[in-house]
Amino acid sequence: IGFSGFADKNVRKHFQESSVNYREVFDDLSRLNVPKGWEANHLGTMRLAGDLSLISEAVLKGDDDPVKATFGLNNLFNLWEILPEITETYSKKIQLEGLDPRSTIFK
Repeated sequence: IGFSGFADKNVRKHFQESSVNYREVFDDLSRLNVPKGWEANHLGTMRLAGDLSLISEAVLKGDDDPVKATFGLNNLFNLWEILPEITETYSKKIQLEGLDPRSTIFK
């Protein structure tokens, strides 16, 4: 966060962009038709994108509510730690269903 704390213009810019980007991912995911058997995975990914957007928004408003922003930053690290698990789950599902991984983001 640096010497300027949550008011730092670079921090604000980064988390503003992050919030918007994660919200767009969430919105895109919400419009997808999900194949049968993939619903739980899809909902988990949507939740991750939504949570990342909310956390980014909390950090963006950290100058007004530093406790919430700090809590958000702690949760940010926790969410990124589960990303490998999500990726592994998708990889296993791709293998089980005999899909070509070259046609997915899990190449």
